Amino acid sequence: TLGKRVQRRPDIGVVIDPAALTARERDIADRVVQGYTNREIAAELYISPKTVEKHLARVFTKLGTSSRSGVAAAMNRDRATSE
Repeated sequence: TLGKRVQRRPDIGVVIDPAALTARERDIADRVVQGYTNREIAAELYISPKTVEKHLARVFTKLGTSSRSGVAAAMNRDRATSE
């Protein structure tokens, strides 16, 4: 329907790798894991909430998720495997 957002599902064979994140995307993903809101992230990093949204959209794509909890799970898995 017109005006409705469509959720894009990652391809089945997509490799989900937090190492593919840029430094800024990792900063934002780390704060998502800590439970920060977009406004809180923006204030702490001195960027606009809209910029946080753009970075977060790229993080979702690179991690193959569409939710903040999915970002947290991927980041926590990455930390567990690198320890």
